[in-house]
Amino acid sequence: MHIHSFRGLTEVSLEIFSKINLFVGENNAGKTSLLEAIYLIANYISKQGFLRLVRMREQYMVSLVRTVPTEELISWLFSETVKSIEIEFKLEGVHKHIKCTLEE
Repeated sequence: MHIHSFRGLTEVSLEIFSKINLFVGENNAGKTSLLEAIYLIANYISKQGFLRLVRMREQYMVSLVRTVPTEELISWLFSETVKSIEIEFKLEGVHKHIKCTLEE
């Protein structure tokens, strides 16, 4: 799996996965971003994968009294400096690739 710009992750390559994988690191190191990238590549059929992900994130990041527009929620998936997402996954002949940009 290769992640080129997703949230705070700029270049991440994962070569080996097993049945159980453990990601450890300091706070704000990118563990949740890594899991979200895996979720996206596993569930991306259409924009619905993005919408499900941002709705899950919304439950934890926004108080229930404030409704956040979908566009703002989706913008949280992009980093502040790079306005594109690219995630690629290859395993035993299966190849998935997501590449998209954030535009007004």
